[in-house]
Amino acid sequence: MDTINIMFNRFEYEPAELIHIASGLVVTQDVQNDLQFAKARSESEFENFCGQRLQTGEVDFFAPMKRMNLKTFSSMSKKSRHDIHGKDITLEADGNLARLVVLELRGVKVFWAHDKKCHSFSPGKEASDSVIRLEEIRLCSSQEEADTRIYLHASFAASTSTDIIIMSPDTNVFVIGVALQNLIPAHLYFHTGRGTNLRTIDIRMIKDSIGDSISQALIGLHCFTGCDSVSSFYGKGKKKAFSLLLRENEFCYAFSDLANEFYVKPDTAKSLEMFVCRLYGQQNVTSVNEARYNIFRFQRKLEITMPPNQDALSEHIKRANYQADVYKRSLHANPDIPSPDCHGWKIENGDLVIFFLLQTV
Repeated sequence: MDTINIMFNRFEYEPAELIHIASGLVVTQDVQNDLQFAKARSESEFENFCGQRLQTGEVDFFAPMKRMNLKTFSSMSKKSRHDIHGKDITLEADGNLARLVVLELRGVKVFWAHDKKCHSFSPGKEASDSVIRLEEIRLCSSQEEADTRIYLHASFAASTSTDIIIMSPDTNVFVIGVALQNLIPAHLYFHTGRGTNLRTIDIRMIKDSIGDSISQALIGLHCFTGCDSVSSFYGKGKKKAFSLLLRENEFCYAFSDLANEFYVKPDTAKSLEMFVCRLYGQQNVTSVNEARYNIFRFQRKLEITMPPNQDALSEHIKRANYQADVYKRSLHANPDIPSPDCHGWKIENGDLVIFFLLQTV
């Protein structure tokens, strides 16, 4: 009810300005003049058309007609060009965005993260007051991914709110939320899906049901089994990997230890290699090279269906560790993150490419 009560009803008062009923935009004076006098101008143009082309013949009937170029709501959309990560991007911006925020969500402060900056917009006490714009220093961040930066904002919001709803369609965001729930002093919820599948998931309840040890291992498991920047194991879904983690808790330490630092410990790498052997049904094998040999010898599988060799797995672990390390630093405004070069990737002619093997097969 609190959310409904603070929402603005456009029909509660008669504004002095002309407002778009669907979007709440307040138009500029020139647009307002063109819209209000559009009928009178069109009637005048019609009279000129009839007089000059039908009555006097001063203008050829089939001569092109001059456009009136009346300004409308779409005329208020401004385009600006920005350099974002080396790409020239054209953005359309509404000059009345801040005012729109006031009209739509009276009493709500809105935060806008852009590049490394973050500003807040809050309305004045009266409808006619100017929007208050402030730079939020604590939310200025060098983080490049929205998946992580959203939790920096959630942590900030937790200082004044007990319940926080994260809206995202991304699995990465959900996994990070479960892992970081203990570090954010608020009850987190995850709102996702669309249509009939729209739902809100209680992150704290999920975390409590699987336990702290599994929760802390979740980011490592998610990155290791495939995410936006790390490949997955062909035919081996996250459900099977998660079931294996629940069944054999000895792997929890390895996945929890993944991403504690950008260097992968030898013991951690060995445990993860054993996990891959279990994932492919090799229960008494600790080497993926041996697992590959057994699967090929007894089952004659295709290359794509077999586990990676030890060399390729080593680079895969580095990539998973690097990405998980980025996710685990979500609450740091300016995390110290090294270049991905030599962490399962390499820079080739200025481009970042995956580094698969050290040795030839």
